[in-house]
Amino acid sequence: MEGKRLAGRYDILQRVGGGGMAVVYKAKDLLLERYVAVKVMSESLMHDEEFIRRFIREVKASAALSHPNVVNVYDVNREGSIYYMTMEYVEGQSLYECIEQKGAFSPEESVSIVSQICDGLAHAHENGIIHRDIKPHNIMRLSNGRVKVTDFGISVLLNNPAITQTGMVMGSVHYISPEQTTGDPVGYFSDVYSLGILLYELVTGTVPFDGENFVSISLKHLEEPLPDPRKINPNIPERLCEIINQATEKDPSKRFQSVLEMKQALQQSITTGGRRRAVDGERKKQKKILVGLGSAIIVAVAFFVVQAIAGNDFAEDNSEEPLETHSLSEEETPSPSEDMDIIEGNHPWWRELPSAAEKDNETFYRYRVSGSDGKYEISVDVKDIPVSQFYYNIYVVDSFSSRLVLKGRSVSFRKEPGKEFTTVQFPVSLPQRLLPTEGIAKIEMYWMRENESTKADVMGDLLQMWGQPQF
Repeated sequence: MEGKRLAGRYDILQRVGGGGMAVVYKAKDLLLERYVAVKVMSESLMHDEEFIRRFIREVKASAALSHPNVVNVYDVNREGSIYYMTMEYVEGQSLYECIEQKGAFSPEESVSIVSQICDGLAHAHENGIIHRDIKPHNIMRLSNGRVKVTDFGISVLLNNPAITQTGMVMGSVHYISPEQTTGDPVGYFSDVYSLGILLYELVTGTVPFDGENFVSISLKHLEEPLPDPRKINPNIPERLCEIINQATEKDPSKRFQSVLEMKQALQQSITTGGRRRAVDGERKKQKKILVGLGSAIIVAVAFFVVQAIAGNDFAEDNSEEPLETHSLSEEETPSPSEDMDIIEGNHPWWRELPSAAEKDNETFYRYRVSGSDGKYEISVDVKDIPVSQFYYNIYVVDSFSSRLVLKGRSVSFRKEPGKEFTTVQFPVSLPQRLLPTEGIAKIEMYWMRENESTKADVMGDLLQMWGQPQF
């Protein structure tokens, strides 16, 4: 294929990957002056009508997605007997290649990678698409650390369940969910299972189940308990092992019920571990200080005992400076109360960036913000609602994930009698350590009806953007 031009537009430059079903080439799009990836169906399958339908379905499924953690698909076409699709060209390695070269990843790296996959899959799930073939081969990792999910070739649209035959087994056997091995219905929970297996491989460098053939490995997924990953890598945090075990439960109802739920657990595991390490470090520091103080006190007591025994020879020259002590400054003392405000979470920020405010809703009108660098003054007109307070959440978002850093902060106000709206002003303050070098801060305002816990009339908008984040 190298040197061939497709549709008078795509110059095929070189092969960059592929398998038995399709080959991927790097190509130059002459019309838009950019590099693209061209995925060409294998010649041996060009007369297989079922495979052609799957190939076209992949394009339609993928083309509906637009997310920074999903490889963008542009087009599908045919030239003679050649079926091909064009998609975003990604400079990087597959996660499979990364694991082959590096072996196990650190818990922190693994959480970062899987959290991004969760974001990409959440976008697919929101569009009614299950991937069904999550494995390292289908995850691309860029040089800047971002990962992208690719190859929705055996995905199934939830609103088109008849598109595959009943009992048809699909997926890569080392990552396949138990329900896929038996041909039972699949759901979002099937992607959760495969993602749990992938996480296991990231932190250990190996898959949990192996065997001589498809059937033997499938039976292990179906019947055998997951091997303890800490027997391979003792440095895996206990909470991370719990997450892996929950994601890979045989019973789908016992797994995380969404990839975003799994992501939240992952991020909290790292945050909690980081806090614990910080507290342990501070305790060691304080212990060293106390030991030092104890030693100094012992020396001082010994000195005065010697003086007492020796008589009053030193009585007239008792001018030693008092023993210098050390107390922890405010900067050195951890502030767990401030850290407790950091609640890892998710937000569909990729669909809301950035430019203008969302349209006025039934409660909040004419939103204005001033300030910068974590110090803001908010002004908003609030309609005459049956309560005298509303709430706000603050999200800090970088290129890879979003964090809910302030949750449920209340703003009380006094209604202006006889007026449809009351202008409410309130400050928002974010600690410097929460501000990304490239990313955004967003505010979400809402109110709650009495005796109800659901948000009403939610309005969100941009507080500030830093740098040029590549969302």
